[in-house]
Amino acid sequence: MKNFLLLILGLFLLSSYAECVATDLTQHDIIKKIMDEEGALFYDTKQFDLDRDRINEFIVTYYYGLHHRGIKVIKFEDDKSIILFEQTTNTPMINFEIINNVPTIILEVSDYTPDYATGGTYKEMYQWDGKTFKLGG
Repeated sequence: MKNFLLLILGLFLLSSYAECVATDLTQHDIIKKIMDEEGALFYDTKQFDLDRDRINEFIVTYYYGLHHRGIKVIKFEDDKSIILFEQTTNTPMINFEIINNVPTIILEVSDYTPDYATGGTYKEMYQWDGKTFKLGG
């Protein structure tokens, strides 16, 4: 009887692990599909629990041109992806940081005056408001 109970427990734990792995792979497959549709040449993901529901959101930064980058913040609910925030910039500079305990996205933008190489840049800061990122907080 003891061996039977250990077998049942082992099978339960294995099935729970397999379910977690399958869900994680599905999320990564969905992110890959979104990035392919965006024409991303390369992308990187970070996970962070923005809304404090104990489920990490995905912060995906990607290149889609020589100088152009984008960012998407994706939440998953029951294998459905919800894009909470998306933005692009005409420079390769995007950062996700915690500033004063607030998740913040910083984009550097070129003003192209007189051109990209010699023009100035400025920063746009988007701060998490509990539901999305807002410019200037």
